[in-house]
Amino acid sequence: VAKPFSEGRPAPQQEAVEQQLRVPGEVTRGISDKLIRAQLLTLAGRNGDCLAPGQSLERITVGNVLEAIRHDEDRVADRLPYAVPSHLMERPPEHESVSFAELLKQEGGYGEKN
Repeated sequence: VAKPFSEGRPAPQQEAVEQQLRVPGEVTRGISDKLIRAQLLTLAGRNGDCLAPGQSLERITVGNVLEAIRHDEDRVADRLPYAVPSHLMERPPEHESVSFAELLKQEGGYGEKN
């Protein structure tokens, strides 16, 4: 969701995210619901079926997302396939303050339109 937003592309539909990540809809919808409740994501698009950042990417940190997902009353995280990039898993907890804007800059794409 952050990458297309940073590149000025349209907000992706929930189904596109599910297909891209190869994660069942039940799981992605549970996570997106948590992120919407935490105001980290918002619904967008003509039909409200697209996902967009709920705040500036400079304000959304890895820690914010993890905190929202860890508040896991329905144990959604237990059903996730192991798909977290290894370079994110290797980061110590103090790196949870890294914003999504910073992550995208490290990847070489924040603010660039392709």
